[in-house]
Amino acid sequence: MRKQSAQHMIPPQFRSVFGDQGVFGMRRFFDGQLHCIISLDSRIDESQLAKAIRLTLDAEPVLGCQFIPRWWRPYWQRRVDLDSIELFHLVETTQPGREILKFMVTPTNLSEHPLVRCRVFRAQLDTLCIKIDHLAVDAGGAKEYAYLLASIYRRLSDDPSFVPKPNVNGRRSMRQLGERFSFLDKLRIIRRSFRDITGLCFPRAYWAFPSYSAEASEPTYVLRHISRNQVLAMKQLGEKHRATINDMMLTAIFRALFEIIRPNPPVPLRLTNTVDLRRYLPSGKTEALCNLSSFSYPNIGSELGSTFEDTLMKVRDNMNARKDDFFGLGDMPLGIAIFKCLPFKWACALFQRAWGQMITTGILPPDFTNMGAIDPEQLDFGAPKVTATYLTAGRTFPPFFGMGLSGFRESLTLSVGFCQTAVQKPLVERFFDQIIRELPAL
Repeated sequence: MRKQSAQHMIPPQFRSVFGDQGVFGMRRFFDGQLHCIISLDSRIDESQLAKAIRLTLDAEPVLGCQFIPRWWRPYWQRRVDLDSIELFHLVETTQPGREILKFMVTPTNLSEHPLVRCRVFRAQLDTLCIKIDHLAVDAGGAKEYAYLLASIYRRLSDDPSFVPKPNVNGRRSMRQLGERFSFLDKLRIIRRSFRDITGLCFPRAYWAFPSYSAEASEPTYVLRHISRNQVLAMKQLGEKHRATINDMMLTAIFRALFEIIRPNPPVPLRLTNTVDLRRYLPSGKTEALCNLSSFSYPNIGSELGSTFEDTLMKVRDNMNARKDDFFGLGDMPLGIAIFKCLPFKWACALFQRAWGQMITTGILPPDFTNMGAIDPEQLDFGAPKVTATYLTAGRTFPPFFGMGLSGFRESLTLSVGFCQTAVQKPLVERFFDQIIRELPAL
């Protein structure tokens, strides 16, 4: 396999060179593990699934690679132990929820573990949990991986000798995005970048989710499932005010955070919102599994408004203005310039320092990652059938605090991973319950 760009990964054995383990040294702030939890209506064929998982590493070869560092430009190299390392394990249990959580919070050691690991938790029915590293993919890529796994499993049911064609030519870089824009567009994207930086840094007042320690232990997750009826109510209100589900979730989060934090009146109400940049690609899909997401920084000023609809109007107008001005692309010019012009070692050090400064000084507010809807037509294993599924974002460490949202068949799942030594679990649960109460209901 030819060398592939590896600008998304720093291995643990090179912490002294590139900072802490993880993307640009950012694993001081989040664990980098994405999860897709899939509930099935019966038992899956575990030997067929194990074979499908192994074949996914051939279909998307980067998932079967390790990182080879270079001072100037690193690259990915194919692992030679893919047939001996553990990719899949079946766990028979009477407490699947506890076992799933245990797997989700188990750390990944990239010098030993593959980028993808899967477990089936077997009680009366089966639940499949996919753990995939953010070094290789973002949430959009995690969904594409789940679709790929389902399609290969389905093909193996019909043809046990099926072998997918390796995707060795699909690009994983920003070039597949950058070539979509004209020179004038790129100048406007640079303008968007300056606006984002200014809006993020000024005024200096900020808010943050309460934490009482920097110790990162006792990891856990809190989930809330938003029912179909409540989603229908959200859609009705959205049609009335020409607002999206994302607008309403941001509104509920703003209002719930305000209730928890009670910031001083001059403090602007800001969040960080992840943007999937696949929106700019004609097919909505990348050429290969990769990271292709960025951030937007909604700011609704210091006045919340007395009602949910008051806040919704502020959020909707702020988000619409951003969508009309190269939404989510503000981080791209500076990032590309740094990693194109500087040696990788220097670029990582600079990026880590800037990110760390933003978080430790409180400039970077809480993050909301809308991971989008999981398509039931693509997440099709044939038999068994998928009855429910959701994604979780990476577990965050203080003072950073990040939430994730995913959808499936007119229901939503809100999730957050954190450490109980740093953030009080009852407070997180109260915050999530307040978000649900803020949302419109039938």
